[in-house]
Formats: sequence, structure tokens, C-alpha cells
Amino acid sequence: MRKGTLFVGGSFLALVLFGGSLVEAQEKNQRSPSTKAAEQPAGGGAGGQASNRRAIALFADAANFQNNGVFPLAIDEWKKLLQEFPKDPLASKAWHYLGVCYMQLEKPDFQAAQSAFTESLRDDKLDIREETLIQLSWSLFSAAREEQAGSPEQKAKLELAQQRLTQFLKSYSEGPYADQALFYLGEIEYTLGARDKAIQHYEAMLKAKTLAKSSLRPDVQYALGVAYEEASRVTEAAGIYREFLAEHKDHRLNNEVQMRLADIMIAQQKFAEATKLLTVLSADKNPLADYALLRLGYLLSQQDKADEACQQFDALLTRFPASKHASAAIMSAGQAMFRAGRWDDAAARFKKLLAAPETRSADAVHWLALTLARENKSAEALPIIEDALTWAKDSPLLVALQMDYADALYEQPDQVDKARKAYELIATEHPDDPLAPRAA
Repeated sequence: MRKGTLFVGGSFLALVLFGGSLVEAQEKNQRSPSTKAAEQPAGGGAGGQASNRRAIALFADAANFQNNGVFPLAIDEWKKLLQEFPKDPLASKAWHYLGVCYMQLEKPDFQAAQSAFTESLRDDKLDIREETLIQLSWSLFSAAREEQAGSPEQKAKLELAQQRLTQFLKSYSEGPYADQALFYLGEIEYTLGARDKAIQHYEAMLKAKTLAKSSLRPDVQYALGVAYEEASRVTEAAGIYREFLAEHKDHRLNNEVQMRLADIMIAQQKFAEATKLLTVLSADKNPLADYALLRLGYLLSQQDKADEACQQFDALLTRFPASKHASAAIMSAGQAMFRAGRWDDAAARFKKLLAAPETRSADAVHWLALTLARENKSAEALPIIEDALTWAKDSPLLVALQMDYADALYEQPDQVDKARKAYELIATEHPDDPLAPRAA
């Protein structure tokens, strides 16, 4: 599963790219080979051998069920054909389509599919051998993805699929399934942590003139763009995203690609292009509209336009009160006000987050403590920080909160001795923390 880390208003938001979040999971972008069966089986077989009429009828019935998505019934019919006519010329194709049906069940049976494809390949004269090989490779890859990420079991299955696909390309590099083989190899290398090798496969697929019209081209462009980003090759990522948008205006990943391009533009301080992209994405019916508003606000805050930034953050809260980005919008608005020196407005935002257990965070307490210190209201911060120290013990901001607490104590004339002890505690318990020298 691909992940992206985006910097928003002074806070890092680790977004799992899955489903309704920023970007669909790559699993949803991986397409399986064809699920259709030949409806009209040939009556003759190898060496002029003719198929039994009943076998032909069973083949047609099974194919009809399969092509209409009724895979359990199709499995029954393929099995019936194979049980009654195991030596019929249609048997090897029946094994192939049986494997396809196992892959398409609500809960796919990968092992049964692999066994079926293997039986099909025993026929040296199988005329759909190329498709069967890619189906077998896909089933191996899919089975690997079901294993625990990073486990020895997953690694072994991925490497087996990798071997199959590598061998496949040696024999069928110019065939109709070469695009799938290159894409799956890229995904396997990516999953194995070999990002640079994945990039090589994605690039090879996109550079092949014979694959220019592949239906997988947009998926590969997206995967390559993400891999470029993770490799800090952001200029190349931006280029491939622009290529994607020029070629696939109505693709299901269009919004996600625009968002990724916008984030690159923000990082490169190309605010005009980012604004244009995000404005389109913030339209009412866009599934990423709330996140687009969050990024628009961040973009404006980076230009020291605090009021305009807060307008975008507030628009998010008004239009999407249940958004998972609501807390980030409040935090970002508070930070924008803080940077503008608007202490009361900043404090109000941070206090809003601390008003409910489900939205409180160590980050909000830290920023509120800083804000109150600017207003010479450290005494007001003390009970808030004390409370936070009881529920933020596992927070990465724990030491920062302890420092906020010591600083707030130090501002109280009658609490200086207690402040010194608080500083000593930081220096003693967290000697390697970047804040430790301040406490010494």
C-alpha cells in the first residue's frame, strides 16, 4: 500500500492512500487479466480430433455463466465438463477458464486457480498458452498480496510470481500481454522494496511504442509518478502527472493525479499553478474537495495570507463538518493566526480542538502553550499542559510538552524552583532529545 506524507500548516499528515482518502490504494488500480470465456468453442481439436457434442454444450453453458458474472455456477459447469470429458480437446481450455472463475469469486481461491492454470498448461498445443501464463502469474501475485506485508510467505510468493513473469517476457515480449507482465513486475518489485527496479519496468512499459494504446497505460503512469515522488524525483513525477492529465481527462484517477501535481507545485512554490488545480478540485461534487480546501488554505498561509487561508479552512469546516480533515483545518488556521501574530484568534482555534477528547492532541496543547506565552498568559497554560501530560505520555511531543510546562512554571515568580526541577527532569530522562540542551 502506497503512503504519502504531506506537510499541512506546520503539521505532517500521514495519509494512507486508500479508498476515499487522498489517493486510491494501488491495489484498486491493479487490473486483472480478462475474465471472459470463449462462447463458441471450436468443434475440432489437435490432430483433427473432434470434441464430444455434450462437451461442447457444457462448454457453452459454463462460458455463458462466466461471461455473465455467475462464477459459482460457471465453476460447477467447468468441473462437470472436466469430470465427464477429461481427455476432450476442450479440456485444457476448460481448465484455464475454471482458474479464471476461481480468481473471480467473492473470496478468490488462488490455490485452486493456480492448480487449474497448471493443468491447462500441460497441453503443449494449448492455443491460449500466453493468456494462461499471464493468468497464472496474476494469481501468484494476488495470492502474495493476501499474505502479511513483509512476511517470508509473501516474499516467497512474490518472488515466484516475479520468476514466472520474467520468463514470460523472454518468450512473449511482443505479445498482447506484455503490458500486464511489465506492470505486474513493477508492482512486485515495488512491494519487495526495490523501487528503482519497479521504475525501470514502468518506464519500459510506457516507452514501448507497441504498448502506447494499452488500457494499463494510465495505471502505469500513476504508479510511476508515485515511485518518482518517493525517490525524490519530483520534477519527473510532475512531468508524468501532466502527461497523465493530458491523455486521460476522464480517468478514475484524474482527481488524485491533479492533487499530487498540486502538492508538488506547492513544494516548488509554484503557487499559481497549484491554486488553479486546487480550485478545480474544491468544487462541490469532487470527492477530494475537503482536502483541496485544506491545501488551498496551506498554500495561502505559506504566502503569509492568514485571513485568506482561514477563509479556506473555514469553508472546509462549513461545507464538510464531518470531514476527516476538519481537525487539521482548525489546527492549520490556528497556526496561520499564530504566524500573523493574532494571538487571541490563534488561541481560540487551539482551544476548540482541546474541547473534546476526540479532537484533542499534544500538538494543539503545544501550540496553545506557545500562544499563551506570547500573550504573557503562561499561568493559564499550566493546568492545560498538566492535564495533557497525563494523556500524552506516548506522544512524540512529550518532551516538547514537558519543556512548555517548565517554561510556563519559570514565568511564575513563586514557581521558579519547581521550574528548575522540571528542566532537570528533561535533561536527566531525555539527554539525547534536541530540546535537552535548553533544559540543562
